[in-house]
Amino acid sequence: MKTFYKIAGIVFVIGCIFFLKFNYRELVTYKNGYIVNVKVVYVPNCFTTKWHYNIKFEYNGKIYAKGIGVLSCKELKEGDIIKLKTNKDNNIFLYEHENPYKNMSSLILLFLFGVFLIYMGFKK
Repeated sequence: MKTFYKIAGIVFVIGCIFFLKFNYRELVTYKNGYIVNVKVVYVPNCFTTKWHYNIKFEYNGKIYAKGIGVLSCKELKEGDIIKLKTNKDNNIFLYEHENPYKNMSSLILLFLFGVFLIYMGFKK
């Protein structure tokens, strides 16, 4: 059982470090990014109860995808102009009121849980 705790803890820690790195870039975009207008080019059918869908939008001649909730998905149509916050490299897009601090706090809690599992694996 100690080996299971150690392996599970290592998986949690490594996974959280990977996602924290991406989430850090979202935090930087949230703080230092700028608002841009983008044109929605694809909206999926939002008739099921699936939680998230992906819309596609165009910015500077390139097509990007972004997850969207079912309620917001029903309100959008192809051709709509929406505001997103982006960084200078245009590789991270956040909705105007999207707050990445919630994801960061969840990942930190999972990281601490992984450290606790590793501790339990080495405990007598």
